[in-house]
Amino acid sequence: MLQIGQWLINFYESSVFAYGAILLLIYTMLAIFSFISIRKYLRRESCSDYHDLLKSALSPGISVIAPAFNEGLSIIMNVQSLLTLNYPIFEVLLINDGSTDNSMEQLIKVFELEKVDFAYNPKLHAKPIRGIYKSTNPAFSKLTVIDKINGKSKADAVNAGINVASFDYFVCTDVDCILEMDTLLKLIKPVMEESSRRIIAVGATLRTANSCDIDQG
Repeated sequence: MLQIGQWLINFYESSVFAYGAILLLIYTMLAIFSFISIRKYLRRESCSDYHDLLKSALSPGISVIAPAFNEGLSIIMNVQSLLTLNYPIFEVLLINDGSTDNSMEQLIKVFELEKVDFAYNPKLHAKPIRGIYKSTNPAFSKLTVIDKINGKSKADAVNAGINVASFDYFVCTDVDCILEMDTLLKLIKPVMEESSRRIIAVGATLRTANSCDIDQG
């Protein structure tokens, strides 16, 4: 009985040691591969200029889709931020997802919006659209506001945005997020660079804007 107990103890200790050693080896390999990948990335980025994309006729159009629900306190500032993005061909699709505050009234007044006739052909499921608005001011020609019935989820609002989008590529963001001016350039660059494999999505880093002063986006 004592021999069996000692054998179990030895087996347990050996198993824990083997598990720890394998785990340490895996983490070490991941760290090495990550270091190599980061060096390659930094070397490649040091020789590239994002602003070359601004002059390229091959830069694809991008639809920026931003759902909003009761964002009246910051919606104007955040839409102004989206309109200042540095990219040759893009549109901003703001989806007013059944807001019960004064969000829509503010948008109509500040951006000089009026309801337009639009051939809405939904390919993705979303709650019904109440109206689509465009600005009468050429300065806000990139902005389209979609006023819809609340869908109880961000996905429903995004689907409505995709149904209206003019371009094949889209960026999904929140209207209370402030994007860096070159965000679209940095997001589309990997898609355009990779010819040997298909990239279906690109992510970005999020940071808090606490204690920051935001002026006109």
